[in-house]
Amino acid sequence: MRSRAHHRAPSARPVSLSGQEDRRRARRQQLLRRRIQRLIADALDVIGYRRTVVVDGVRYRERTRDPLRRALSRVGSGVKEYDVRFPATARRKRTTMRIRCTNERRYADVGPTRRPTLYDALEGRIRPGMRVFELGCSTGAGSTRLSTMVGPSGGVVSVDTDRESVRFARLRYLEPQLAFEIGGVETLTGELDGAFDAAIAMDALGGDEDTTKATLAELWRVVGPSGWLFVLERVRPDEVDRLGGQLRELCGPRAEVHASPPLADATVLLAAQRPTADEPGAQAWEDDSDDDTDSGPEFGPERGPRPGSGPGSP
Repeated sequence: MRSRAHHRAPSARPVSLSGQEDRRRARRQQLLRRRIQRLIADALDVIGYRRTVVVDGVRYRERTRDPLRRALSRVGSGVKEYDVRFPATARRKRTTMRIRCTNERRYADVGPTRRPTLYDALEGRIRPGMRVFELGCSTGAGSTRLSTMVGPSGGVVSVDTDRESVRFARLRYLEPQLAFEIGGVETLTGELDGAFDAAIAMDALGGDEDTTKATLAELWRVVGPSGWLFVLERVRPDEVDRLGGQLRELCGPRAEVHASPPLADATVLLAAQRPTADEPGAQAWEDDSDDDTDSGPEFGPERGPRPGSGPGSP
């Protein structure tokens, strides 16, 4: 007996009129909210109202109503302006200036900036009492992080070619061990060899290969015995070996050069330590394991150079 296959037509899915009406109602409410928000923004714009942010007594007043994130996005203007008022101090009267926040010039008080977070990777290498040179300090948020690491007995000299950034940093960050100057690597002309315990270059190697080598050579020149040269650059993975090779070629066979895994925003940290005058090679890293093999540093506050490798050591 042959079996007969019975095929049923799929039942049509019932249409929910109530669901369609709910979606239409939600859409109308969304459009109404947007219209009300635009009307409020237009009214505030007419009366000249702008949002104000106060951080550590420094007052930032928006000049445009677009949020910072939208202004710096692809659909925005690329610029967000603020009027800034700095409080009076014992050395100056109350001061005002206008700042222009861009993707290249970020201000930590009004928006996120990656520099202080990246500098956290240097904790344990930058120690109290050290003298540090920073090339490309931007608006100074990372510089004040360095000044905290070196403490009142140390010093940080930070330079940048952007005048607005340096002027803001001088007014905003007033630590006595911190100095800001306008310029680039040429500001090191006249400095003695080994004048600093550490030199840092962040996003400062954007030129051609010859310019990069010249910049690294000048920074390495002013690094003293057992001192550090740190390079933080946003590079592609295939460029890390090239930049590390340039650093090894510059620093010579006696210097240890290490590269960290990519940090925030694909930034790579390369570090070179100059050996002391009486050592045949670079300082070793502490290793609590019994293995004699040195696999290089782990950047961060957990590990540091062995005792006797800091400033003032023989």
